[in-house]
Amino acid sequence: MQPNKKLQTSFSLQLFTFLKKFLYDFYPGKEIKPATSIQPALKALFYYIIRIMAGQQPEFLTDLIYSSNPTIDKSATIPFSLLESTLKNLLLKFTTILFTKLKYLKIFASPVTILLYTAHNHLQLYLNLV
Repeated sequence: MQPNKKLQTSFSLQLFTFLKKFLYDFYPGKEIKPATSIQPALKALFYYIIRIMAGQQPEFLTDLIYSSNPTIDKSATIPFSLLESTLKNLLLKFTTILFTKLKYLKIFASPVTILLYTAHNHLQLYLNLV
């Protein structure tokens, strides 16, 4: 069986599209807020960006949580910790599959998956996914 050369499910495309919005210009260690006399400088960390992404409550993530837990009422608010842990698990699974079972170089080279970004932003996105 040959590895796939594209993201074939709508869920994987939704996740990848969502990740692109946050990771193409994310630089770990970059100063977000300068130091003050009271606090040290706030620097960008993956922990921080994952919390920002989970806070967006993307529809694919909430739908996944509701479908995995049919006893949860859809009008109930999903706790942030559940959104965050589910997103972390999704990222781990997605990147593992992307880099072990798919032809990720073909996927990254496709204009369908990476569009409207400069070459530098492409590289930054790839580095952040790794």
